[in-house]
Amino acid sequence: MNPDFRRLSGTAIFLSLAASLWVCGPAAQAEPPNPPASPPASRPAELAQPASQPTTAPIQFDQPASQPAHLRQPHGRAGHDHKAIRPDQFASDLEWLQDSQKVVGNWHAHGDYQIGDALHVGLNADGNLDIQDVGFASLQGIQRIQVRGADPAMAKATWIVNILGGPEDLVSLHLERYDFDQTAAGQMWHMAVTLSSEWTQIEGWGIGFYVIYTEQPAPVMGPPTVRLQAYSTQDKNNEFKDVFSIQARSLTELVPQDPERVRKYLLPIFTRILGRDPLLPGPVDCYSAFTKIPADPQVAKAVMDILPRFDAEAFEARQAASAELAKLGRPGVLAVLRLDQSALSQEQKSRCTAFVKTFRTGMYAREDADTILHDANFLVGALEDDDLAVRQAAKAQIEQIVGHAIAFDAAADFDARRIALDAQRESLHK
Repeated sequence: MNPDFRRLSGTAIFLSLAASLWVCGPAAQAEPPNPPASPPASRPAELAQPASQPTTAPIQFDQPASQPAHLRQPHGRAGHDHKAIRPDQFASDLEWLQDSQKVVGNWHAHGDYQIGDALHVGLNADGNLDIQDVGFASLQGIQRIQVRGADPAMAKATWIVNILGGPEDLVSLHLERYDFDQTAAGQMWHMAVTLSSEWTQIEGWGIGFYVIYTEQPAPVMGPPTVRLQAYSTQDKNNEFKDVFSIQARSLTELVPQDPERVRKYLLPIFTRILGRDPLLPGPVDCYSAFTKIPADPQVAKAVMDILPRFDAEAFEARQAASAELAKLGRPGVLAVLRLDQSALSQEQKSRCTAFVKTFRTGMYAREDADTILHDANFLVGALEDDDLAVRQAAKAQIEQIVGHAIAFDAAADFDARRIALDAQRESLHK
């Protein structure tokens, strides 16, 4: 198949240029503009300097057979190489960025979401992404929303969500993030995640390049199902050189094949569009390992008030209680993990387990406590956790193992912690 991107891709152009006609109509443009947002934080260091060494041309892959036609990526510009993925009507990435800003930048934001509560992100037993939409599913159609997270830059970005709810819709969620101040060569200005019943796709558009990660189930004896690819958009002012394609059976098998490119291109997209790196330990992993971290008393009381309703006679009442527990989010996970399981009924155990399961990454589920507390990947990953108590516990455990203090302030702000971790990561693993 000609690799002119006849496959599922982000609906950036479809959303940014045609959304007002397709779904929202003239009313979308008639809405009064929002106050100007402060500019997002500076780009991740991993994306600031794309590699300059040319590599082999990308491998050609077929698109998903059942790919919705309206979500296919536009073909490259006429007369250009197949790796040119910018839509025909734009001469440069900057022109595309500016046009997108004109369209979606003035939409009203409806709803305010914490990314960790809206998307539960981890790994399944096969080592692939497990992304559960628990916060956006109630929305309808396409709209701009406010999204927040541990990184303050998330609240400053422009977010567009598209929910497809029809019985024939394969795609259930398409979420996009725009950072319109990322205008220098090598900066990434647009990211998207698409969740489908048949595949998962994560994308990033930069000034001069495009990165795509796809997971697709394989038939029996079929080809590898996970692919990470980078393409040049052939911007005349910046020709991106690091064109590559790597593939594996799972995300966890992909990482060791080319850890530098995964770290440089893929993980920053994960953290910026999903709110976290799914290869890091999740809340359940951390709270199960660091057992001395106590639950918040008020949250613990809320959980205790919910538990009796799990044994209600009416199914609707039991479902309502589960929904109320889900609203407690991560603090509720800690409270449930600290419960005395022997005092719970079978129904209470089952519903608590289902709730906790959505916060487990899958990487460390089979590890016992002693093993996980001596796992360098787990401990260094826990230093990136959103919970200060987890970061403090991980730091203390590392210092106990290495026999000296490490230069990491668990209470520092997000950017300072990231810089300190980047400086310490290699020595910590050693």
